[in-house]
Amino acid sequence: MALDEPQGDDEVMTDDGVTFMMNSQLLMLAKPIHVDYITNHEGSGFVVSSSILEPSSCGSPIRC
Repeated sequence: MALDEPQGDDEVMTDDGVTFMMNSQLLMLAKPIHVDYITNHEGSGFVVSSSILEPSSCGSPIRC
């Protein structure tokens, strides 16, 4: 996440008074995207999750 101005190929969304923008091609690959603000014993901050699978330790998005 970063502060930026929208670019020509960005999708701009507003939720609960907060404006988000994301490259529209990446959005199509990643949606649904969830942005949460959490506070726990480690601190607080934003957590972003999407439908894109994280690669496993062997580099594959599935189990090795």
